[in-house]
Amino acid sequence: MKHLLTIISAILLFTACSKDDDSPSTPPEPEPARRTVIVYMVGENNLNPYMQNDINEMRQGRKQVAASENLVLYVDKLSKTEMPFIAKINTDGNLDTLYRYEQDLYSSDPDNMIDVIDRIYQMCPAKEDYGLVLWGHASGWLMEDSVATRRGYGIDTGNNELRTYFDERSKESLLKGKWLNIPSMREAFKMLPMKWKFIMCDCCNMMNVEDGYELREVTDYLMGSPAEIPGYGAPYETIVPALFLHTENFYQAVIDAYADAYPNRVPLSVIKTSEMEALAEATRPLLSHINEYVNNESNLMERHVYYNNTYVDGKRKHIMFDVREVVRKAFANEPSKYENWYQVFQRAVPYNRIAEMWQTDSFIKINFNDFTVTDDYFSGVSMFFPMEQYGTEEWSCNKAIKKMSWYYAVGWPSLD
Repeated sequence: MKHLLTIISAILLFTACSKDDDSPSTPPEPEPARRTVIVYMVGENNLNPYMQNDINEMRQGRKQVAASENLVLYVDKLSKTEMPFIAKINTDGNLDTLYRYEQDLYSSDPDNMIDVIDRIYQMCPAKEDYGLVLWGHASGWLMEDSVATRRGYGIDTGNNELRTYFDERSKESLLKGKWLNIPSMREAFKMLPMKWKFIMCDCCNMMNVEDGYELREVTDYLMGSPAEIPGYGAPYETIVPALFLHTENFYQAVIDAYADAYPNRVPLSVIKTSEMEALAEATRPLLSHINEYVNNESNLMERHVYYNNTYVDGKRKHIMFDVREVVRKAFANEPSKYENWYQVFQRAVPYNRIAEMWQTDSFIKINFNDFTVTDDYFSGVSMFFPMEQYGTEEWSCNKAIKKMSWYYAVGWPSLD
């Protein structure tokens, strides 16, 4: 009887195994890459005409990268027929669509952004680290709301058509849509299961101490320009291979590839976020004197390098001044204080590429007769200095800066 049970059990086991063999198998887990780089392309705006050219450049650049790496795109076009999608660029340069959304979505919404990135994280995992490229419009730390009608990163029109409105503040016709501000981006990224190795900003005005400090817990490096960048953006055929370098100073190759494509026309820099706490500590004891310097009525920041403008009562005011130049000129009579500060700053900003001019359009209107860029003062990183000229309204820069952690880290409240 014992032997009969053994035989029956064996037959049942064989039958069960045969049935499993004939059934559809569970898809194998994706093989992790060494590094996964995600290009987050928010093109549901007037940058849409540049999207396909940049994607074509990425396809060419991918051919120069090892098969053990992942280059993944999230693409939100200005199209009523093609919904946002996620695609992986293979080693032959072809796009492999991994997921397509059934309907349009605000790519500038933090919840949507996390859904996209987490989906890519599951489909295209990496063994070592992850990089992010922010493609689209941006205005650095300038903001109004968490998902705002003006300012931030990645304006999305939301209905796949260009909409504008007349802004009474700037007396300009502006794009209508939603932006994502940097503190909301930080909170969204903190929900991810990984920390970025780098965030490369192919968008305007992102290189400032405020953004570097705000994002210090979610990325090791921040790369980009403090100023406006050309509509064509990064030269991806040469930048993509640099994004997959695993050297200690990989960021230098990224910055050089970008700068070489626009000789002397795009200021660029790198922030090492682990040094931003030390920079805040070094800046705090200097702040009172800096504040007196920038608010001196005879000075009013004339002849200083600035990267953007803001508006008060319809008038343009210079903003986003080069932080190294301001600190150096503020302590012209006490050079040792500047030198001590600058040693800390160099650790926080380990690399930059100077430009004497940069790409601007009719909106920003930088007047290059206002200042001269020199190696001795340039850093490629800006800082905001509260001044009366920026106004006191709820939407003013003097109010908005109080939403940034840097404002408190360096002690601006003690000078209010």
